[in-house]
Amino acid sequence: LGVPLIGVTLFTGLIWAKQTFGHYWVWDVKVLLAISTWLLYVYILYLRFVRSFRGLRIMLQTFASFFFLLITFVGTRVFMLKSLIHVS
Repeated sequence: LGVPLIGVTLFTGLIWAKQTFGHYWVWDVKVLLAISTWLLYVYILYLRFVRSFRGLRIMLQTFASFFFLLITFVGTRVFMLKSLIHVS
């Protein structure tokens, strides 16, 4: 349920960016990390349901994706300089 909702959120964010900034894509660290995190979770679903991976492989991929999620959520707020577009 989370992956489709994040996908919808990213898509509507692109529409909002077009209306606000005049273009869909901004090479912003937060945007790139959010889309990368979403793609990692889409890849987990692909491995699980299409390739039928189970056990240790899927567990390691899930842990790696969750670690990347933490980097996206915390790292962009703590370690990165303020973005030129988004004001925190």
